[in-house]
Amino acid sequence: MADLPYETWAAALPSATLPLTTEPMVVVQAGVPKQVPPSAVAQMWDTVTQLAGSIAGSAWCEQRDRLGNKEVVVTLKGWQSTAQDYTFPVAFTDYAVALWDSSPASTVILTKVTLPDTSAGAIDAVIVIRGH
Repeated sequence: MADLPYETWAAALPSATLPLTTEPMVVVQAGVPKQVPPSAVAQMWDTVTQLAGSIAGSAWCEQRDRLGNKEVVVTLKGWQSTAQDYTFPVAFTDYAVALWDSSPASTVILTKVTLPDTSAGAIDAVIVIRGH
């Protein structure tokens, strides 16, 4: 596992897979919508880690922790691998649930996500995990 700067992993993915980091986003602050530029959106992530599939492809794992609310987004690109664990840099304390998952599904516990076994064929997918 290697922590990578935003520029490295963002350049490796097609823009369609990273709408939050390639497009401005709108946040509401004190009831007023404000546009946030892509460079500021990229800085929202505390860690970005790249994993290599055991056969092919990559997984980019992004984690952020804001006031006890944690979110992990795993982007699988050409992922062809036996099941592989990604241990969260900061573990969840109460619960962690995959809100949006790949097919086949991953397995989530407080300390890690087990990425799916896709040795039969590569997939492109996004896994979103949220909790406390």
